Amino acid sequence: AEKAFFKAILVLQGTDFQFLYNYLGLTQVRLARHLSHYREARQNLNTVESSIRNSGSNYEYGLFHLERGCLKLSEQAKSAAMADLELALEYFQRGHLIAEAACTRVWLVAASGGVKGSPQAWSELQDVLEKGQSGPLFNSLLQVIRRSRPWLAFLQADERIATILAPWMDSIAKFEMQLPALRRRIRRVLTSVTIENPGLSIRAFSKTQVRIRGKPL
Repeated sequence: AEKAFFKAILVLQGTDFQFLYNYLGLTQVRLARHLSHYREARQNLNTVESSIRNSGSNYEYGLFHLERGCLKLSEQAKSAAMADLELALEYFQRGHLIAEAACTRVWLVAASGGVKGSPQAWSELQDVLEKGQSGPLFNSLLQVIRRSRPWLAFLQADERIATILAPWMDSIAKFEMQLPALRRRIRRVLTSVTIENPGLSIRAFSKTQVRIRGKPL
């Protein structure tokens, strides 16, 4: 996965697909974080930061602060993590991005220490979790709760939280039972795709230009 992301980013450098370049950069950060390669994750985050800040996109700003908040939480810097996660939530709400805002609330509660740490975040998340079991946010929330379990686990000492999280934890256990078979299936179908330069390219913005195999018409 790391090699594929790296090759894709090299291909995108110097192109107009800035959003895709930024998204892949943040995906590299997330992958490094999941592998506990925190130094590499910080380096990747620094690499993509200026490009994201030039985008002017609430969505990309939100993704950046969400990933940086999760990284800081993984490094046990909870106060710094909360500051980034609150910014991420603000950007997602500003852009009316419901799924992203809901997932950010999970991380915010995990970082804050639950109800006492952030009463408003918990109150908002409680409603999301109760309705999310049968709604369109289920799969997104399931994976976020699964990833944030190390921080959510101790919150289950609170009966209110335990009651709401219990069905989610059951769903996570069922999902993880399917993972070994799913991984075997993925390995069987993995293929390497060679990315070739396009034979025809058309630039529609600014001065219109058409090229065939790199040569302008």
